[in-house]
Amino acid sequence: MDLGWIWTGNLRPFLVELGRLTGYGFDDSDWIAVEYGIQGTDSEAGPWFSYPVGRIGVRLALEPGADEMVTVKLEGVTAAERKKLRWLGDLVREWHLS
Repeated sequence: MDLGWIWTGNLRPFLVELGRLTGYGFDDSDWIAVEYGIQGTDSEAGPWFSYPVGRIGVRLALEPGADEMVTVKLEGVTAAERKKLRWLGDLVREWHLS
């Protein structure tokens, strides 16, 4: 599932909520791995960073020339979860969360 781009500043809240949806406790050690892993990524030329959040695989890459935006792709999403995740993606793309 291609979620599109979201604000990089909203990535952690997005991943925490994704974890809640899947019954996974996304914590500080997960965030450290993601924060480190997305450095040097590029959504157009690659590479991408992959990280599991529960049973859902998350692929992340920064937008070239715009480190404040990260592209998100999800693997293993059920049909029932798609609508919720599209809504969550819209939320973290449209608003700057704090």
